Amino acid sequence: MKRLTVKINDIILNNFKETAKEKFGNEKGSLSKAIDEALRSWIKEHKTHLTV
Repeated sequence: MKRLTVKINDIILNNFKETAKEKFGNEKGSLSKAIDEALRSWIKEHKTHLTV
């Protein structure tokens, strides 16, 4: 597993965190799970030939 540091708009981040909390709860790693899911979805949408 790798670590990634990114810059993201505050409003987008707050909305993402809120949505992740609603879906995954407050458990440890919930934000990472949501980011993983979002990236997989984005990849599938843009690169249909990749396996994720």
